[in-house]
Amino acid sequence: MNSKIFKLLWVDNDLYEDLNELRIALLLNDEFEADFALNATEGFNLLRQKAYDIAVIDLRMPPGRHDDWKKYEVNGSEQYGYALLKEVTEQRNPLFSHLEKTRFCVYSIENPQDVRQLFEPPIALPREHYCQKTDRVSSDDFLNFLKGLLRL
Repeated sequence: MNSKIFKLLWVDNDLYEDLNELRIALLLNDEFEADFALNATEGFNLLRQKAYDIAVIDLRMPPGRHDDWKKYEVNGSEQYGYALLKEVTEQRNPLFSHLEKTRFCVYSIENPQDVRQLFEPPIALPREHYCQKTDRVSSDDFLNFLKGLLRL
């Protein structure tokens, strides 16, 4: 068994509802120490405070209690995961320089073909860092996805 414990941040507003089973599987896994955030503001603040090995971001989430996110609002849509990834990418120095080795990934319901801007600059997420959220993704599948990111 691997003796290293990986630090993970998961930002998703469904963590305590639809994703509770996956969240619990992650908490029970000895290889991960997990922090959770329910909106873009909480995720942003945790990313500023701590270094993580992996940051899992949902694209569809609320902004949280900070008005700066309003500039990303599009037709009332709450897709602030894009905004969070964009902010972290564009402010890498000096605010997020401690996240140089963090592997960012997206776990969201969108079909990868429908979120092409995610794979282009400024975010430029590698395609293998995207996992589509479906009812077919088991706890084992999700943990294997995360472990695969750590091997890249």
